[in-house]
Amino acid sequence: VTLNQIAINGTGDKGLNVGENSQMTAHQIRIAKSKIAVVSKDMSELTIEGIEIKEAKIGLAAYRKKPEFGEATIAASHLQMNNVETPYLIEEGSRLTVDGSNVETNQQDVKRILYGEEDGASNR
Repeated sequence: VTLNQIAINGTGDKGLNVGENSQMTAHQIRIAKSKIAVVSKDMSELTIEGIEIKEAKIGLAAYRKKPEFGEATIAASHLQMNNVETPYLIEEGSRLTVDGSNVETNQQDVKRILYGEEDGASNR
């Protein structure tokens, strides 16, 4: 899937969400007022060139949600963030690069942080 020049405003949960071994390329994306602006999960690969994130709880998240899949990848360039509480939530094993530089993983169980216990129901 390829997205070009998209503005996403006021989503209740996620702005861009790619999962289950999918690939997405996005160009010139603006996301505002989202709980999680960008998600790549479950062996998915997301490439974003030119992204602006405003007023989000989490900017970029990469993790494994379902046990039958593996870790996820996000490659972002020309990233701007304003008023983002947690810029990156990257599970160990998943990868995030910003402008070609690796961002260190910072969590072990992102699924539990985002969705609560094993049933997947959100507790936030």
